[in-house]
Formats: sequence, structure tokens, C-alpha cells
Amino acid sequence: LTIIDCEKDATRILIPAAVDGRPVVGIGDRAFENCLMLEEVDFHEDLWLLDERFEIGGNAFLSCISLREIELPRTVSVGHGAFLECRALRRVVLPPGGCYVAPYGFARCSSLREITPLNLISEGVFSECTSLPYLPITEWVDEIEESAFEHCDSLVEITIPHHITRIEALAFRGCYNLKRVTFERPGGWYETNRYAIYEGKRFPLDLDDPAKNAHDLAYMDFDDGVRAWEKTTKRRL
Repeated sequence: LTIIDCEKDATRILIPAAVDGRPVVGIGDRAFENCLMLEEVDFHEDLWLLDERFEIGGNAFLSCISLREIELPRTVSVGHGAFLECRALRRVVLPPGGCYVAPYGFARCSSLREITPLNLISEGVFSECTSLPYLPITEWVDEIEESAFEHCDSLVEITIPHHITRIEALAFRGCYNLKRVTFERPGGWYETNRYAIYEGKRFPLDLDDPAKNAHDLAYMDFDDGVRAWEKTTKRRL
């Protein structure tokens, strides 16, 4: 079974492991959309023992503006925009080892300050999370996708780990409070332009200046083409 709806005045919800003997395997698209009073979501203890993936659908908790904290089971995957505009959400605990979070999964969660690291930083996943103070990425992240941290106003000083080999266009655009961006391995980076007219051109980058790096990433824009930063050698095949 998949949960598809709830009473809009609910303040606390327990996601069951089964209904009438039939297992619950997910939360449907927009199931809890605009549950404006919803403060707490718990998962039945048996859901933590599932071997199959538990799916949270797209926009499942869209605009649940009172939800403050959530802890997700170990086999969960988070759909597109699942927690979009949960403006009171401050803390997210993901399962050990990470989980899949689709693009814009936590976008516009303007109170988000604490989230366990992800193995994949998808497009726009933390865009406009204006209170997020750090990069929640594991050592398995190779790429920071487009608009991932766009307009994250609380990012001031960050370090790009050595295992990152690509920063997509607009990944940090609008992070105007960034003062220092340090690359663990600054050599071998190029700026690439994704417009066809520039296809094949690569522009070498000098990333030894943290203040300049911060400015350049924050002001990524469409002024002369959608650009990305790429390292010459990939970490993994």
C-alpha cells in the first residue's frame, strides 16, 4: 500500500508498517501537501527493518510549514521536491550510509540547519536553504549538481573536498555571504561552457585564492553562457 492523503488539520502522524495485513511501502505524491499544522511525522518501528525501498513521492510534504524535524528509515528514497518549502524544518536525520534524494528534495527549507550527509548532491537539492551553514556531503560525492546550494545565505566558509570532480553551473549562485572557498586540491580545474557555441573549449582556473573562489562561485550566472567547473581527472570510473 501507498499512503495517498491525510486530514489537513493533523498535527502528528504515525506512518504505519501495514494496514489490514498489507505492507505500506511508500508515501504518494503530494500525500501531505499543505498540511499546515503538521509538526511531527514518525515511522512505525517495523519500517526500520524493511529490506525493500520505501518511497517518499514527489512533493509529498510540500509546504508543511510547521514540520520541524524528521528522521527517515534506512531504506527510504526521497522524491522530487518532497520537502519543498517546509520552512520550519530545522533537522533531518537520514539513514546511515545515506539515501537517494531527488532534485529539490529539501529546497526552500529556510530553517534547515542540520542534516546528515548525502552520497549524491542532486540538482537544487538545498537551493534557498538560507540557514544551512555547511556542505552535507560524504566522501562518495563526485559532483555538486546545478543549483544545489543556490542562495544558501548562511554559507560563509566552505572547503571543496578532493573527491569532488565537477561543480555544475549555478551550484553556489547567490551565496553572497561566502567569504572563502578553499579547494583541497586546487590544481587541474577548468571552466567549461555548456553552450554549443563554446563546445570543446576549456578555460584553466587558478583556485589558490579562497576569496576569489568565493566571489566567482557566488556570481555564477547566465551572462555569457552556463558554465561549470570540472577537474581533468575523474576520481572513479
